[in-house]
Amino acid sequence: MKWIKLYATLLVLITAGGCGIAGNDHTGSTFSGSSSENHVHTFNDWVDCELLPYVEDEMARNTWLKGRPFKVVAMRDDEILPEISNLSAELRKKITDRLAMTWGVIPVWNPARKPWKHHRNLAELQCHDLKPAAVYIGLDCRRSPINPELLQVSVRALDLQEKTWVPGFGIAWSGPGNPPELAALAVSNPDEHLLGLRPFPMNGDQADLVAEYLAENLSCLVRESGEEDVRIYQHITGSHNHFVDISFRLVDNYLNKFRDVTIVENPEIANILLKWEFFDLGNGLHQLWIQCTYLNDGKRIPGTDTGVYVNFK
Repeated sequence: MKWIKLYATLLVLITAGGCGIAGNDHTGSTFSGSSSENHVHTFNDWVDCELLPYVEDEMARNTWLKGRPFKVVAMRDDEILPEISNLSAELRKKITDRLAMTWGVIPVWNPARKPWKHHRNLAELQCHDLKPAAVYIGLDCRRSPINPELLQVSVRALDLQEKTWVPGFGIAWSGPGNPPELAALAVSNPDEHLLGLRPFPMNGDQADLVAEYLAENLSCLVRESGEEDVRIYQHITGSHNHFVDISFRLVDNYLNKFRDVTIVENPEIANILLKWEFFDLGNGLHQLWIQCTYLNDGKRIPGTDTGVYVNFK
């Protein structure tokens, strides 16, 4: 443990070595003060010398942020964006890489989804921490409306439970962007880190993706629950919603690809009951939940409920 801490300390010192005095002064770049364009002259310098040390320190020490799982997302003013620019995606990677080495900081891992393999074990799953994010670190990257050659970047933290900005947290920069940075800002793609969550719900024609998403989460949750003898009976009642019926039946097929998960047709030989709940949240937005309960007493298996947002607009 001592060697790990020493390595992390040396890495921070090496990274900050070329930053000079600006790397130790955040007061000029927080929202409570002026922008940091007087401290550093390039976007990369600001990221390395001010942004990364500032976010690392706040996530480790700020009582609103310390120990709370978080995601880094693209934002515009107060809105979470379902798409993220290449520039923001690169910035997110730098932030998460830095915070992954910070003691007590809990990033929510978002691995790229890969095609499902047949006949594998639950132990082979690359399960990530399925705790929902409590905080969004919002990246607002844009061109200046006055001078399109200037970049404007601000970083704030949104408390998802309180639905408020975290007080005292914020840092911003404005300055000239170089051609690669401006080009990266101009290209955006759907943010897969948010797929299936409220800001980026799945569509009504993605029943297969919904089933895969739910089955993957459920598989990891069942594994984490410690259940060794997994015999699942799927309780299909008919929902009067074609999308829900297809999704729920497909979950069964995905789960059946694991050697240590047995899907049974007879509830008398099952020990786990799989059922669903479907909620209409208004304006075309719905939420589909999958639940596991013990057949012997009807109690839910702790920590195995998983849900997904779907938009039928």
